[in-house]
Amino acid sequence: MLSFGYAKDAFNIYFEGAEVKDASSGTFRVLIDGYAKDAFNAYYRGREIPDCNVRTFECMGKGVARDDENKYFLGQKVVW
Repeated sequence: MLSFGYAKDAFNIYFEGAEVKDASSGTFRVLIDGYAKDAFNAYYRGREIPDCNVRTFECMGKGVARDDENKYFLGQKVVW
């Protein structure tokens, strides 16, 4: 068990027992508030966040995250 509902084995990542599709076990890391990322994607509660720049993705706390172009709340892009 990692934290925030995530777990992994040598090959796969799981969120609350369900496999996280296409997640990279070797580079996966749990952030905070249900967010996580690997070398290719960012995730919220086991679901990939589409069109996210994983290289600049970071959590701000209280369900808020951002990358270099967008902000997210509970895994959803916030439109200003």
